[in-house]
Amino acid sequence: MRLRTLCLLISMFLLSGSLRACPFCLAPPQSFSGQLQLCDFAVIAELLTVQAGTATVPPVSRLRIRHRLTGSSALTTACHIDSGRLTSLPFALEGTAGQLYVLFGVHGGSAATGLVQTFARPDDSASPTPAAPPPGSWATSPFRTKLVSQKLTLRIADQCEWTDYLSVSSEVAQYLQNLPSGDLPRKDRLAWFAAFLENPDPAIAADAWAEFASASWDEVRSTAPLLQREAVRSWIADPLISPERLGLYGLLLGLCGQPADATFLVQQLNDPETGAFRFGGEGLLAGYLLLTGEDGLKRITPWFMSKSADDTARHALMQCLDFVQADEPQLTSSETRCSVMRQLAGNSVLQPTAVMTLARWQDWDSLSTVEMLFRREFAQGANPSGSEYLGVSGLQALLEFTRLCAAAGSEHSAAAAEFLIQAEAMLESKQP
Repeated sequence: MRLRTLCLLISMFLLSGSLRACPFCLAPPQSFSGQLQLCDFAVIAELLTVQAGTATVPPVSRLRIRHRLTGSSALTTACHIDSGRLTSLPFALEGTAGQLYVLFGVHGGSAATGLVQTFARPDDSASPTPAAPPPGSWATSPFRTKLVSQKLTLRIADQCEWTDYLSVSSEVAQYLQNLPSGDLPRKDRLAWFAAFLENPDPAIAADAWAEFASASWDEVRSTAPLLQREAVRSWIADPLISPERLGLYGLLLGLCGQPADATFLVQQLNDPETGAFRFGGEGLLAGYLLLTGEDGLKRITPWFMSKSADDTARHALMQCLDFVQADEPQLTSSETRCSVMRQLAGNSVLQPTAVMTLARWQDWDSLSTVEMLFRREFAQGANPSGSEYLGVSGLQALLEFTRLCAAAGSEHSAAAAEFLIQAEAMLESKQP
């Protein structure tokens, strides 16, 4: 079991060097563009009337189609859903006349002809209780203003079905009508979304952030000339800014900022009220390194190694070093990065992560550090079956680094193989 867990840990670290989306953005929800790609057609429609139902007849919401968002004109014409057409949904929408909705549909999903409506509720005794939607799915998207409580199927003559709906403001409707084409390169699309970051409409602001969060670092970097430095500073300074956006904005200020902004970013690392390291602070630190490079890393490292910093802050520094290693290696020398990572490896909580990061970097010069840490941990009575991180102890990670170094064919491989024999003998002598 320990071997399988360790292999899982190693795989995660090896993969983390290749999955290079926005480095400090949490997993974003699906953007509007992504949602539109999942349907065959989508329209913006205006609610006209809601007709109450009876014991035998479901209620009906009548809407007028205002704009086609996606779907070919031939398809929407065949399905009778052109602009100006009327359509209906077999339940009562919770809105007043004039409220706008996005209606999503698919084509060819049914063999039925003519108009057929089906209606069922999750609490229907004849229907099984639906499973909870996974996090990040459409049903849990923050863009939704109302979760659908009905299972809706509306089939039209050309085998077209409405499958979902979303209540939107007039601002969101206008935004959706102007979304850049999905055929454009993402960096060109990001140039359009950059203008909507922290838009007053929360759904628009969240969507613009989601587009950035799912982009690669090179694509994010390409927007630097379009960013407004003062605006980005104000977003970072806002105590109510969401943590997932804070990391992105720290990176953006690092791209568009001036030398004086480095001091500002350091000042923003800790919460002014609690003094705790801010969630999303790793992006602020990365922005600081983008502005200061090698000198900045050397200046700030002693604070992270001091008693004033906690392990959350040190983990943020470790993430930033990995970001620099993968995406901006010219900012600092490899020697400085590895030196700081070795210091982090001395922390018992961060040790497995830091040691395996050094292995992924193929920093075999760290062998002497790894040997020293192993002997120290062993002398202090560390248990090789302990579990500080994902079930992997510091001793296990140190041993795995040594095994990888021995097999790497480097100038340190012979020394690693010799130490590996010693380490395994030490562990055997400790067995009851």
